[in-house]
Amino acid sequence: MVVPELLRSDLQETCLAVKAQRFQEPAAHFLSQAIEPPTPAAVQAAVAKLKSLDAFTPDEKLTDLGRILANMPVHPSLGKMIVLGIIFRCLDPMLLIAALSNERSIFIKSIDGRSRAKEARQAFAGYGSDHISFLKAFDEMRRRRDSHGFDSLRNYARSNFLRMESFRHIERTAFQIETSLIASGLIPKRAARGGHAGGPQMNAAGIGGPDLNVNSQNYALIRALLVSGLRPNLVAKTVGSLFRSPTEDKAIVQPSSFNALKRNTKEGYARGTLFTFTHLAKRPDNDVLFICESTRVSPLVAMLFGGRLSLKGNTLTMDDWLPFSIRSDDSIQTARIILELRKALDRLLMTAFRSLTSHREDPNQPFLADIPLVDQCSRHLSELLEIENENEQNKEDVRAMRSQG
Repeated sequence: MVVPELLRSDLQETCLAVKAQRFQEPAAHFLSQAIEPPTPAAVQAAVAKLKSLDAFTPDEKLTDLGRILANMPVHPSLGKMIVLGIIFRCLDPMLLIAALSNERSIFIKSIDGRSRAKEARQAFAGYGSDHISFLKAFDEMRRRRDSHGFDSLRNYARSNFLRMESFRHIERTAFQIETSLIASGLIPKRAARGGHAGGPQMNAAGIGGPDLNVNSQNYALIRALLVSGLRPNLVAKTVGSLFRSPTEDKAIVQPSSFNALKRNTKEGYARGTLFTFTHLAKRPDNDVLFICESTRVSPLVAMLFGGRLSLKGNTLTMDDWLPFSIRSDDSIQTARIILELRKALDRLLMTAFRSLTSHREDPNQPFLADIPLVDQCSRHLSELLEIENENEQNKEDVRAMRSQG
């Protein structure tokens, strides 16, 4: 039996398209009139996700961001990450992560050479992130090709268990998304690549050009943007190896993840450790829920880029399920400062989204990358995240030294 596309597709794009056509009625009511309508629960889940992404207002109106996402050729959550990449000048990594979504992993699992494949893969580990490990591997493959040619890249990929086919497909898809961004007026033509695809001059700056990739090596910033783009996909460590999400109480990190702990060690993540992730999945042969493509994030990053916050005393609660208790000399005041910083960041993003829509409607308006205030704010925020990342790393180093002692 053939299942209609409307019943098996992700309805977020469908709901966005409905609202982009200026239909005022709720998406659930509009879609219920289809010949074979999707279930109300599926539509409700899609609308809730779009509200979490800030594509819809609480009363289901299309926002400036929603108008942008409705015209992008990618899933809304990936589209938001790309838009954030434009705002924060790290477009290349956001394009590559988006292009990865429908592609096989760049890392090859070899049964015959399992230990060698694992050792080669570990060279790209770091920052507690599957996404960043992918970026590091992709960047190295791209560098090898541009410096020494395709033959050198093939030899390198073969020796390090990296998939050439995925590399080519991901880059091609990223170029296609870049072209659509230029055509829709989201980025200037001067940001387009020059020469042939994969040319050395283009790759030295990254896809999108140098102006839009100033922060493309700022991994602390990239982790933060993943939290915002993948919202509400956040899990917190509870007991044993289990994590809790907004909708699930028992999930574990996918065994193939860089964040999966070795079974023969006693190490473990502290209670409350946070990961953002691409999706949850079950294997056909069991009911275990796996956290796929995860990135570890700090509480501060989660509070600044995650779901909506409410304040009570010295506790900030995200989306009514995840509490953050602030501990400092004046914990209540610190909690208030964090909340105000979050509000300021939200206002910055709203201004940036409005600017992007303004330029699409009026080409005489400046591009987002040309607005000094947005650039200043994003630069200061990037510096803050770098400092916060160093503090987190220092804590990790101290914990490692204690465990060895």
